[in-house]
Amino acid sequence: MATTRVLVTGFEPFGGSDDNPSMRIVHALAGDPPAGIELATGVLPVTWAGAWPGVLELMSQHRPDLVLMLGQSGKRSSVTVERFALNFGRGRIADNDGVDRPDGALVEGAPLALASTIDVDGAVEAMTNAGTPARPSHDAGACVCNLVLFQSLLRATPGQRAGFIHVPMLPGQQGTENGEPTMDAAESGRAVRAAIEFLSA
Repeated sequence: MATTRVLVTGFEPFGGSDDNPSMRIVHALAGDPPAGIELATGVLPVTWAGAWPGVLELMSQHRPDLVLMLGQSGKRSSVTVERFALNFGRGRIADNDGVDRPDGALVEGAPLALASTIDVDGAVEAMTNAGTPARPSHDAGACVCNLVLFQSLLRATPGQRAGFIHVPMLPGQQGTENGEPTMDAAESGRAVRAAIEFLSA
């Protein structure tokens, strides 16, 4: 049986924070990859101009069977797996280049939305069975997380799957002072590992 090639990406800190749980998870996976897969990882800039080129370069270099992108969510108390990416972008806050993106389509003439090509419900079940609260989510929002999922789905080669997982912010992370839900990186990382193992089987 052929080894599954998996690319996992996270994001650098943004919004004034000095940390990002998705970055921590990617680093942990790189140091201890799940058995039986060929793993590549990368940490992306939180910029409208740089995030997708970063994913595209990694996809071109590693030719993964599965592209699984991670990002943080400041509003969610569980790990969430996105069902759709929207052909729409909105700069809720300035990116790490200081750019405030105006509302509008990501790719003119492309579909209004694209469905994730991973087994969302199966991944959620695997994460729940690993002991971490997890649920499906309708879409990846309208920020840079959604951008990389939409472009990855739009540009995927035949048979190549792509999906996105949002994880809660870290305890004590800047931005959680007003009671935002949090989760330890070890717990959210355990869920992501379970999802990778399920999706690679």
